[in-house]
Amino acid sequence: MKRWLLALTALVLVACNGLQGPGSPGTSSPWREVSSGTSDTLTGVAYGNGVFVAVGGASGKSTILVSRDGQSWTRVSYDAQSFLNGIAYDNGLFVAVGFDETILISPDGYSWTKVHGTGSALQYLNGVAYGGGRWVATGAFSQLLVSQDAGASAWQRVDLNAWELVGVVYGNGRFVVSGQLGHLFTSTDGLAWQAVSSGTDANLGNAVFGGVKCCPEFGPPQERGQGV
Repeated sequence: MKRWLLALTALVLVACNGLQGPGSPGTSSPWREVSSGTSDTLTGVAYGNGVFVAVGGASGKSTILVSRDGQSWTRVSYDAQSFLNGIAYDNGLFVAVGFDETILISPDGYSWTKVHGTGSALQYLNGVAYGGGRWVATGAFSQLLVSQDAGASAWQRVDLNAWELVGVVYGNGRFVVSGQLGHLFTSTDGLAWQAVSSGTDANLGNAVFGGVKCCPEFGPPQERGQGV
């Protein structure tokens, strides 16, 4: 299966204005590379409750790293035995999603609980976002999972007419979901969705909200990493 994937592989980049960067000798860069302590693929990162949390994994396992300063990272011992594709923080809760439709929740980034999973590697979730008192997770084969519980403990399935759904964001009172072949959908409640024209048939990846606009990333699809 293909998707547009921004992978943070075995490293974390930290914004530190004025510090020496990995570019040309003698030049200044706002970024510097720090060790993550793992060679596993990292696919997402979120900040909340005073900690950064990065997620990813390798074949048949999950990887969760935590850091209070973005520079020193510690691996959490919890393993959901599923590769994790995305993470978000909102409403006092981290929610991570991945293969086997795995959904994990944590209030602090250290202690995790698995609240959903199918056990089928053919079903996977790509992204997750919170808004309007509910969570929405995007997935393969036109599947969405929606939790009307702000604590993300119970989920229901919503089917959209699209091949693969990748990005999801909430802003200005609505969710926007992006996916392959230029698919875009909007919803005010996460349950009833309307398809809107993106003006492209390119694969759309993650979406972001900047206070005024919602901007999906797009580009040529790339193969998933090894073991994903």
